[in-house]
Amino acid sequence: MTSQYTNRRRRGVRLDVADLPTKRGHGQTVLVGAPSLLHLGCRPGDIVEIQGTDITYARAAHSDPDEWHTGRIFMDTVVRHNAAVELDDTITIEPAKIDDASTVHVQYTTTRTETPSAGDRRQVESLLSNRGVFVGDLVPLFAIDEHDPPHVQITDVAPDSAGKITPDTDLVFDRIV
Repeated sequence: MTSQYTNRRRRGVRLDVADLPTKRGHGQTVLVGAPSLLHLGCRPGDIVEIQGTDITYARAAHSDPDEWHTGRIFMDTVVRHNAAVELDDTITIEPAKIDDASTVHVQYTTTRTETPSAGDRRQVESLLSNRGVFVGDLVPLFAIDEHDPPHVQITDVAPDSAGKITPDTDLVFDRIV
């Protein structure tokens, strides 16, 4: 006989958005209290789905213990932009249910016209590795000089407009129009 608790459907957790410096979140990490992650069945490092006005994905990490029971999620400006939310908005997070992406199209969000170099490609591949993405997401590049592109944007994800980027995922750099 199975326990009545083993097959309980886990529901999302509603949290209020608080600020996280981009230097700490890097556009891909959110800080959440351990009790909220436990409720979701997630561990630090797992990808969570963030349901704001738009849906995006980020890697979850523990917030400071004194923040665990405040009902807040800490996001940087990039994650807030991707979820289309502002500070103090309420969002829902759930464990991400996304398949591996077979192909992801990215485009630089600058007026840069030259073709990305092999170094540029490696940097983007490194930043996107094991990351959940959704069409329209921005991903910050931490440029060395001001002429480098500040972000790439996800323009297409196959097979299903959302996916997890793996070493087998083909990254296609779209031309800047």
